[in-house]
Amino acid sequence: MRNKNLLVLYIVLLTFFLTPFLHAGGGSSYDSNQLMKDMKEYSKVSSKNKNSGSMRSEHFIGYVSGIYDATSNLYNFNQVPNTEQLCNMVVKYLKANPDTYYATASDLVIAALKGTSTDGQVTNIKPKKIVEKYQKKENWRSIYKRMSKRDIKEVLGEPLNITTSGNLEFWSYGTYLGRVTFDEDGVWGWDEPSSFESEGK
Repeated sequence: MRNKNLLVLYIVLLTFFLTPFLHAGGGSSYDSNQLMKDMKEYSKVSSKNKNSGSMRSEHFIGYVSGIYDATSNLYNFNQVPNTEQLCNMVVKYLKANPDTYYATASDLVIAALKGTSTDGQVTNIKPKKIVEKYQKKENWRSIYKRMSKRDIKEVLGEPLNITTSGNLEFWSYGTYLGRVTFDEDGVWGWDEPSSFESEGK
């Protein structure tokens, strides 16, 4: 039992520290978009019956296995699934539920393992929808020039991506490309997302 716990801890820590390098150009957190990219690469590799593929494919396998090991008490499988079965369950669930990609990567994997049997039957179990701060129109409308980075984090949360150009720094938020631009005095300008999950209701 002690060795299994150490293995789970190792996988989780490895996932945490390697994610920024595996997904260069994105944010430091592993989100649903990155999970989808890894899943597609895994599917491509699996369809060709390869034992090992790209880093994305290997990362998908490690991430799904790590989540399962850390949450195995949540599932009621008739038999303990192997790694390939776990990954295939997540793949089938994600393809059958395209409207769930708003959730976090870990919530998606958990929902997939709860909602898919080892024989591939997909149910309608879905993760609870969480509206992030940056998905609320009223939060964007509260921004003003020269706000500090700390204040922006309180209003919109952590950015998904940060880039710089000259003395400007750009914080990107969400699927619909909301962006806040900073100069040395604070907020210089911002672009609201083209769509919102919440209209402040």
